[in-house]
Amino acid sequence: MEPFDEQGKLKTDTVIKRENVTPEGLALFNTAVEGWLKYLNRSQAANKYQNLSRLENGLAQIREGKK
Repeated sequence: MEPFDEQGKLKTDTVIKRENVTPEGLALFNTAVEGWLKYLNRSQAANKYQNLSRLENGLAQIREGKK
């Protein structure tokens, strides 16, 4: 599944189904994706879609919690 269109913009009609993600992916969606989407709405940076640090940090926190 490609979340971006031909111009590199985030598709707004993407449907994520529970059976298509890992448990970590579901946890990431439940904890970090909303904050990333809010950042995308506020940011005027040309490369804002390439800035995945919020998602990377959220995934790291999820993985740290598994230890």
